[in-house]
Amino acid sequence: MTPSNVRALTLLSLALAAAPALVSQESTGTITGTVQARGGQPVADAEIRISGPQLQGVRVLRTDASGSFRAPLLPPGAYRIAVLKPGHVAPAVAVTLGLGQVLHQVIAIVPEAAATVEVVADASAVDKTDVKSQTNIPSELMDLLPRASRSMDSIALLSPGVTTGVGDRIQIRGAMTHQNRFLLNGTDIADNLSGQATGAEYYVEDNLQEIQVIQSPVNARYGNFSGGVINAVTKSGGNEFTGVVRGSFTRASWSAQAPRGDQPNTKPANAGTLTSEDELTRKWTVTLGGPIIKDRLWFSLSTKQDPSSLTPRQFSDVRNLTLGDFSGGAALGSGATGPVTVGGVTYTPASPYYSKADTKFYEGKLTFAINPFHTLELAGNNNRQDDRDRPPSTTFDARTLETYTTINTYLTLAYRGILGQSVTIESRASKKHNQILRGGDPAKGSPVRVYYSDGGLRLFNNAMYDRSNGAENRDIYTYLTNVQWFSPPTAWGVHMVDAGFEFLRHERRAPNSPSATGVQLIVWGINPDGTFRVAPRNSKDPTGVRNRIYLIDTDGGTAYSDMRSFFINDIWSINQNFQVSAGLRWDGVKAYDTLSSPTMSSDQISPRLQGTWDIRGDQSLILRTSAARYVGKLVDSYTNKFTRAGTFFVEIYNWKPSVGALNNATLAQISDINNWDISAAGNYGNQTTANRFGDRKSKAPYMEELGLELKRGWKTGSFISLAYAQRRAGNFFNDFFEMGEEVVIPLKYAQTDTWSAKEMWRTDNAMRRDYKSLEFQFLAKLDKYWSFGGNWTYAIMKGNTEGAETSSEPVFLDPIGNFDAVHQKYGRDLSYYSPYGYMTGDIRHRGNLYLSYLGTAPGGTSLYGSLLFNYRGGGSYSLVRTVKFEVPDERNANPTLYRATYGEFGTYDRYYGPRGLGRFNDIFNFDLKLGWEIPVWRKMRFFTEATVYNVFNHCQLRSYSTSSNQGTTLYTSNPLAGYSATARRVLTNGDVTGYGATSYANFTGGRSVWLSTGVKW
Repeated sequence: MTPSNVRALTLLSLALAAAPALVSQESTGTITGTVQARGGQPVADAEIRISGPQLQGVRVLRTDASGSFRAPLLPPGAYRIAVLKPGHVAPAVAVTLGLGQVLHQVIAIVPEAAATVEVVADASAVDKTDVKSQTNIPSELMDLLPRASRSMDSIALLSPGVTTGVGDRIQIRGAMTHQNRFLLNGTDIADNLSGQATGAEYYVEDNLQEIQVIQSPVNARYGNFSGGVINAVTKSGGNEFTGVVRGSFTRASWSAQAPRGDQPNTKPANAGTLTSEDELTRKWTVTLGGPIIKDRLWFSLSTKQDPSSLTPRQFSDVRNLTLGDFSGGAALGSGATGPVTVGGVTYTPASPYYSKADTKFYEGKLTFAINPFHTLELAGNNNRQDDRDRPPSTTFDARTLETYTTINTYLTLAYRGILGQSVTIESRASKKHNQILRGGDPAKGSPVRVYYSDGGLRLFNNAMYDRSNGAENRDIYTYLTNVQWFSPPTAWGVHMVDAGFEFLRHERRAPNSPSATGVQLIVWGINPDGTFRVAPRNSKDPTGVRNRIYLIDTDGGTAYSDMRSFFINDIWSINQNFQVSAGLRWDGVKAYDTLSSPTMSSDQISPRLQGTWDIRGDQSLILRTSAARYVGKLVDSYTNKFTRAGTFFVEIYNWKPSVGALNNATLAQISDINNWDISAAGNYGNQTTANRFGDRKSKAPYMEELGLELKRGWKTGSFISLAYAQRRAGNFFNDFFEMGEEVVIPLKYAQTDTWSAKEMWRTDNAMRRDYKSLEFQFLAKLDKYWSFGGNWTYAIMKGNTEGAETSSEPVFLDPIGNFDAVHQKYGRDLSYYSPYGYMTGDIRHRGNLYLSYLGTAPGGTSLYGSLLFNYRGGGSYSLVRTVKFEVPDERNANPTLYRATYGEFGTYDRYYGPRGLGRFNDIFNFDLKLGWEIPVWRKMRFFTEATVYNVFNHCQLRSYSTSSNQGTTLYTSNPLAGYSATARRVLTNGDVTGYGATSYANFTGGRSVWLSTGVKW
């Protein structure tokens, strides 16, 4: 095997099975060691020379009186350690340093005449000062594993303790999905609202050096999460020019179709119904790296050169629908089969058209070594995607198509310095920017939404939202400094102390007006000549929802949150067998609205403690125990609820009775505000945050964890580990409604006041979320070519709330706390409407097992491949139905006391029985990747890879409906009222009740194939 293949196999051996390591926001690692003579005596004043392709220059150190040396702030990669001592000789040691790892080497030297110099590879020397569980996946392993994507979230799912939670977002050890951190080159790139990121918006996959998944860091240096950290670094270049040009290809006909359940007309994307569905998909990436000045200044550049992609779409077909005024009148072209002309513009409903997406992506990194002990790093990207002719909603009218633009950029500047033998310092400043531009042109007028008899709203005239106001802007600023002191060895051991601070600022500027003009119109009909039908509230329109004008007031100010943290942590290595890590972290947060007025301020302290027992004293058998608290963020999806960032004030009014019904109203007539009843009598309602308040002392969510880990390792790099984790969550965000606690809201356009229920948000520890897991990891190096390893997690998660998470927003309403007094009056306690039991995220079993081969044939051709087995247990569920509580009746019985309307709070989705009554099916599949590289010229190699997902085409039912539409008008005095336990059935109007498989989306996908080819050098 070639040295590069040996190195790649070693990296593979250390990955997936999660060797313990220390750091998260760091982009480096540390090599420590001891030089000994025969008999184990320490050798002082020996010269240590550390070199490698990732290191600018050679790091030269000397051992101290105890024979020890320490080389911090080393970029991850392969290194060679040489020891020089007059009259003596020692083997050079080859090691592979992972991101955030601390490797320890014991190197023996002998008299010069007694030995020969050789290079010895050591894959198992992980220092005891690595005090946490993590999985490191380097670029070589990403090249080897069969993954549909090498994005940060996709790679994270290969780690123990990681699964997908509510909304298919990443969930780590039972924490809420918005409580993870995603770091790229030390920059917090998570979405401000969801707390999630794929990372693919900010990097080219071939340019990733390593991805690190951290389940439970103990060092107090790391915070602002309660789940885990997904950390990635990009390549820095080197003293030699390297690069990859890759083309990836697939097409729909290479993939099998999943079953379609009992609705065969629900077609997957590759159903072949549109001409573009079997087009060859091509993706190109280019990465380059090398020296500008050898050993001093390196560069790395990458780009995605994807051709414009076409997404097949079709206009809504409303020809067989009737108008939404309940009159039964004919809709556009009812009964027709051909084109329809509306206002002189001819459309062909249900005919295909295409949205076209263009991407411009650039990424770069500069690394400058002032000298071997002081380094500056500058990295960033620019990514813009324009999705043209995208429908903003269900539309019949081509004038409503919009250009949907997303811009993702980041920029980071870091300094790393070694100040003498015992002090290092790291500082970083960075910014992530995400902007979303969408919407119509104000010159086109207001968008018009038209109701039809199926209850659907079709859009006419103009796109929704306002592209001209800057739209959505989400920024995160990150600043941190860490000073590390490594004490001289004494009879009482050695201390490694970290101290420093971290500062995060989240900013959000989001006017987000749902109309380019600030006005949105809803009517009950449109005629072929382009005129509209509108009428005042009447018996044909008893709900008053078919004719409305929305008057929208937005705020372009910036809401922001400042998160300040200070920490100190001491790792005390008492002797060869025992070590203690103790730390303390303070996290404070202050949030402000768009007028820079404070909305909340709070702080918390999180202690960290861990003990390590090296049973044999040689790191082959290690026992660890830990207790810690991890404090998360006050995410923007919570703090922005009490600001005007991303939320708008909408006043809704009805058509004037004095104007009367118009069956041929022009756009000018319905756009004329004078024709709408802008008064207290004409007010239909409002959407606002004016009735929403947040407790200024709201606490960020936290997780308290107890952990125990036992690991057995061998010199070959094989190992087995078993870890137990027990977590308890606290400080959930929750909303509270109490009848009688009402607020007066002034209406801007009607110049009057209205009453509304008060919505109060605060920390609620009546919510429960408990997690326990047993994580098994192993690696067996079968020989120099084959490896077998992976991990398996057994976990239990129970609680009485999902933490207010929903599929669309990670912080949302939860039944707990809503009108508790009413429930108590009717004899119900919390266990009735929010019982304790198994949660959605209770995935009992999950695991990844792999078998890999990596070797070199005669002539230098490399052959490689891996088979990956993925298993995921089914999540728990309980059948739910919508039931009516007595809240509206309580209000109607005493309207003089309760002036606000509570009808909207009168129903809840209630579980039938406890949570976790049933489980979805377990699913599993095998993924296969085969590849080969052949030398072409000098260091240039041609490669071809084939990746087959679900290689055995094993389609499985993975989900189904668990809802019941019965019982919607019944009170809850009878727990089983309105519930039918029969299987799913479809009603005459198309509604679905019960449970069952409704479409291909309920099944795992069939086999799919990707081909990849290109050159490397």
